[in-house]
Amino acid sequence: MTDLDLRKNRLLEVRNVHRLPQLQHLNLGKCLLLLHHIWLTNTDDNELDEFPLSDMPPESCKHLRSLRVCRNGMTALDVDGHFPRLEALYVDGNSLTHVNGLEHLHRLRTFSAREQMLGTNSDAETCVTNLVKNTDVHNLYISLNPAYTLGVTQHLLNLQRLELASMGLKELPDNFGQLTPNIRSVNLNFNSLKDLRPLLNIKRLSELLLAGNKVERLRQNAMVLGKFPSLSKLDWRDNPVTLRFYASASENRVMSLRRNPDDEQLTDRFVLPCGDLEADEQHQTRLDYETRIRRRVTEMMLANMCRDLRELDGLPFEKSRVLVKDDVWERLTMLGVIRRKQPEQTDEENY
Repeated sequence: MTDLDLRKNRLLEVRNVHRLPQLQHLNLGKCLLLLHHIWLTNTDDNELDEFPLSDMPPESCKHLRSLRVCRNGMTALDVDGHFPRLEALYVDGNSLTHVNGLEHLHRLRTFSAREQMLGTNSDAETCVTNLVKNTDVHNLYISLNPAYTLGVTQHLLNLQRLELASMGLKELPDNFGQLTPNIRSVNLNFNSLKDLRPLLNIKRLSELLLAGNKVERLRQNAMVLGKFPSLSKLDWRDNPVTLRFYASASENRVMSLRRNPDDEQLTDRFVLPCGDLEADEQHQTRLDYETRIRRRVTEMMLANMCRDLRELDGLPFEKSRVLVKDDVWERLTMLGVIRRKQPEQTDEENY
């Protein structure tokens, strides 16, 4: 036997799975279990409280690569010494304030611990701090865990994808970019962030999701965005800086794992849907003049500062369209927002 799926069986205990030495895939959502010779374990949607359990002295499960114990209401998880080759760990929807031995999983590449059901605010803050202990992880998903700030105290040099959506974050640590310099994609959607400067020093950031925050200072934050030479995708819809720019997409948000609980490993669970280009063009014709000017200024500033930007707010970003010399461009020139090109300047206007 190489595959065993025990999801949604209301199991309370599963013992001595290590006696199945060829087992490669195991799903135990909502179970209670100790595993020893497994490649992939899935125990989602059972009723485990503690993990692992065994009738025999502890043994190392040397073949286990992936373990899933989502939505069990678990209060204790011990991986210390049990799963030395674990590469992926999913513990979404439990009641964990920490995972014992998490920092010792040196092969861990993906860790997902969204939406831990905790009783107090102090537990929530402690939980988030404990969930960022592993310095080897590449993909970290901890959305829906309340925290006003992110407790990162050590360098996460291997981290490439980070999801921190809908956590109530008001700010990021000042040295956040220095501690996580190699992130490629960060999802900060549906928080309360105003200042993007903590992201500075992330050198290869290509995707930044900021929808539903409190970003309002265009020039300051655009200058920060200009410091990311690889930035190709930006979404900051539903912020003060983009107020009324687009037709509302809020009703289409995908903010919960409950709709498709088997897909929580996907990285697009907490994003706004892509925009519709034709519908957006129609929306722009209905914008008041002030809002149309603000949107155009924002797009021009991003076109000038973010040279590799290809997608903005769920829509293709085309510099040729943004920089066309129409009536709005002429008005901005008259107001001094755009300075006309001098003979020694480049082909692009200055802002």
